[in-house]
Amino acid sequence: MTKSDYEKLLKRIEKNLVKNSKVTDSRFELPPVDVMWEGQKTYLRNFLEYSKIMRRDPAKLLQYLSKEFAVPAERVGDSAMFIGKRDPDDFTRLLK
Repeated sequence: MTKSDYEKLLKRIEKNLVKNSKVTDSRFELPPVDVMWEGQKTYLRNFLEYSKIMRRDPAKLLQYLSKEFAVPAERVGDSAMFIGKRDPDDFTRLLK
């Protein structure tokens, strides 16, 4: 292979790469935590959204959060309910 053949192939590959590549300047960002308190219970209202974005089984994510907080938790529809009052920053810290 001569140098000119190599350069032709290289230019063809570069042209195809530029045409086929999708350049994104966005960074993976999680939505803000949506927490609601009801008595001594904390509801993470966008729990299902987090499990979809993180591509995790909701049951496993709930188990992880429950063990990290050391409190019982259960799934209620699209949200998750935790016993005790939790600060939204606690959820943000664990989900990042």
